[in-house]
Amino acid sequence: MVKPILRANIDFANSHLITDEATIYQRISEELPHDIIRHKSEYIRGEIHTQNIEGYWSILKRGLFGVYQHVDAGYLGRYLDEFAYRFNTRQLTDAERFCLLLAQTQGRVTWYCRTEQPENPYA
Repeated sequence: MVKPILRANIDFANSHLITDEATIYQRISEELPHDIIRHKSEYIRGEIHTQNIEGYWSILKRGLFGVYQHVDAGYLGRYLDEFAYRFNTRQLTDAERFCLLLAQTQGRVTWYCRTEQPENPYA
């Protein structure tokens, strides 16, 4: 049931999956390197942990429940992209994050830009 989703979204040749002990991931180690963190007894084992994804989920849940409150399934991917961007740039200042975002818009939002100035009714 989960296998087609994993196959479509994981680069099996270059990935190392780290999960909790949920049984849904039991057989994934047949496909790629897989380590398990058992939260009943540990939260980190050397380089093996789930802290990054738990931090991301925390930011996402606070945003969805605290700010947006209703997310249409048709737009869920866009919300996830927004919060992934926020998480990945969390150590930047707001000004740095804004400049980085603007640098990525070149050629993408031309439909917002006017090619001619509107007539000034006060002139």
